Amino acid sequence: MTEFRTSGSCEPERKFSRLEALLGEIEKLTRSGGTDLPPRLLIQTRASIEKAHRALESYRLVSARAAADAEGDPQPDVGSDLLDRMYRDLKAGRRPPER
Repeated sequence: MTEFRTSGSCEPERKFSRLEALLGEIEKLTRSGGTDLPPRLLIQTRASIEKAHRALESYRLVSARAAADAEGDPQPDVGSDLLDRMYRDLKAGRRPPER
């Protein structure tokens, strides 16, 4: 069996690798001939493992994209003149506060 360690600050890639290892172990157990499970249950288990592999790959891709976006997509540089005009235009449509 794979050793299980808990860590509060695991990066997503390590978690994905850990999940894949656990799925691999479950898959080995279902593929070995020593199981006394009914064939129908084995088929369902294998289908669930394949579904979990696909979901894990999707999550891995989404996580990689999110990490790339966080690193390489800075906020646009908006000049103070443009901001002043935008706020001035917004204030023009409002009534002044009553005293």
